[in-house]
Amino acid sequence: MDPDLIDPNLVFAKTASGEEAVLQRTRVVQRNTRMVLILVDGNATVAELCDKTGNPQMTRSALLELERDGLVDRRAAYDSVWQRGEKARQRAASDETTAPVSEFSSFGTKEQTAPPPLPASQASASFDVPPAREAPTPARGPRPTVHDPAPSESGTVFLSRAQAAGTSSAAPVEDALGPLSVPERWRPPWFGGERQRRPVQVSAHRPRFILTWPLVVILLLLVPVVLALVLVLIFPYLNYQPAVEAALTQSTGRQARVDSLGIDLLPTPALRLDGVRLEGVGEGAPLVVGKARLQPVLSKLFAERMLFDDVELRDLVLAPSTFGELAQALQTAARPGARAGVRHLSLSNAELALAGLVIGDLRGEITLSGEGLAEVIALHSANRELSFEARPQATAFAIRAEGLKWRPRANSSQVVDSFVLQGELRAMTVNVDRMEFRVFDGLLSGKATLRAGSEPLLSGEIAFERVNARKLAEALGFEQGFLGEGTGRLRFSAAADAWPSLLSTLQGDGTLTVKRGSLPGIDLPEALRRAPSVPLALGGATRFEQLTGAVRLTPGFIHLSRLSLSAGAMQAAGYIDLGRELDLRGRMDVEMRGRGEHSALPVAISGSLNAPLLKAADR
Repeated sequence: MDPDLIDPNLVFAKTASGEEAVLQRTRVVQRNTRMVLILVDGNATVAELCDKTGNPQMTRSALLELERDGLVDRRAAYDSVWQRGEKARQRAASDETTAPVSEFSSFGTKEQTAPPPLPASQASASFDVPPAREAPTPARGPRPTVHDPAPSESGTVFLSRAQAAGTSSAAPVEDALGPLSVPERWRPPWFGGERQRRPVQVSAHRPRFILTWPLVVILLLLVPVVLALVLVLIFPYLNYQPAVEAALTQSTGRQARVDSLGIDLLPTPALRLDGVRLEGVGEGAPLVVGKARLQPVLSKLFAERMLFDDVELRDLVLAPSTFGELAQALQTAARPGARAGVRHLSLSNAELALAGLVIGDLRGEITLSGEGLAEVIALHSANRELSFEARPQATAFAIRAEGLKWRPRANSSQVVDSFVLQGELRAMTVNVDRMEFRVFDGLLSGKATLRAGSEPLLSGEIAFERVNARKLAEALGFEQGFLGEGTGRLRFSAAADAWPSLLSTLQGDGTLTVKRGSLPGIDLPEALRRAPSVPLALGGATRFEQLTGAVRLTPGFIHLSRLSLSAGAMQAAGYIDLGRELDLRGRMDVEMRGRGEHSALPVAISGSLNAPLLKAADR
């Protein structure tokens, strides 16, 4: 068949073999033929495919070749449903512009223009529709709009009776008679009778506002919200501040003071008290809360005893004395005669101050018993790396603290792998019976006692095993790279006039053993070889297998005495003192034993820890 004789209105579609040929690149090798096969989609005509490729001769030849190979198949010789609908709308638009003038009109000619003939493809697929009687065109007023009917799948165009007569459909009842009333809108379809309505005259320049049921419902819902917001803003809270302070004083048994009060709407509506202060009983410390949010039980709002479902305390500092004051206040509020009670207590942005260490940004809750007494005061950090519990007992609180990957300070580079503290908390004393720290690749365990008051006192003992000397030196701020694993025991105590100076008065004594270590900057073998008469910075280091000695801590010095160093053939003994300014002072008697050789030299050590100086000392 000649490619030029292909009907341009033909539509080709891929066969199953054609779909496989698109996926298999080796099935259709020629580039042009494969391109045409890919463009065939079952909707585009031959003419449209030629327009896409820009080469009609090549496209027709490729289509014939693909049809011969069974890769494409002819689908239809007429337009698709969408194309026929589009052409029908175009013809309707052209008919409207060239519509014949009615024979009853006094304007224009009376010649009837014949409608344009349909294409053969559409004429064969359409049914004959008898011409409808033409309605007279009104002399004045706008021409009615005729809506184009949607074509059916078979190509037949169905017209309504009004459209076949050349007139538009009747206007909706609501457009003709105005907006319907509520009874008419709810009238069931089976209800008979005409809707007798008088036409509504609506101004063309002023649109009329119509109040519908959805709008009424929205307004009814918004009015209480607006009134509540206005009430929150203009309510005279200050008039009720003395009554709130009196209720807190009567319920807690402590003189209460509130700086201001108001209402919080988010996240949940609650009464807000700012700057709450409960004075301590006797010499007890006051309980200060930055902000308290109280959510009342609605059924008990106007009862003789008001009950709060949840009370949130923010910006609260918990010290050893504060725990007791808080527990006693809750115990007083649990009395039947108290004017206010609480079911649940939560804490946020709280601070824990123990042993001179302040830990902030804590949150938690206070678990209450059925009688309203405090059972557990639980706190934890935001990332759960630190947790703390305090359980009231007869005269004290049983405390337990745990940490995992905990940093003593927010930006501290030192990380405590884990720790556990267990003990007893009293008003002025904290006794830690069990203390375990896994830090510096080793284990620190022991016990301690802290007594608060005008003169804080700290005492205890600690044992350490396999502590990395390099990491410990870095934590203490030493620049020199000490090496080794330290093991020992230390008893310590400190007493001061205030908390900040407590650690500076630390003193203690114990024993120390370091294995497989190094003393940086103190090169004892080189000092033995050179025997300098003046102090010299020899650099280097002294590596040893074991170093033992006694440790004594004073406010100004760290005194290492009875030192014994073993490094193969070299032995050394002596003492070293390290001052607060990292200044060194000491003496080591160095002795070297070998094959037939024996040498000994006393070496004086001075200078600083970062730059030690060595020289031969007097015997």
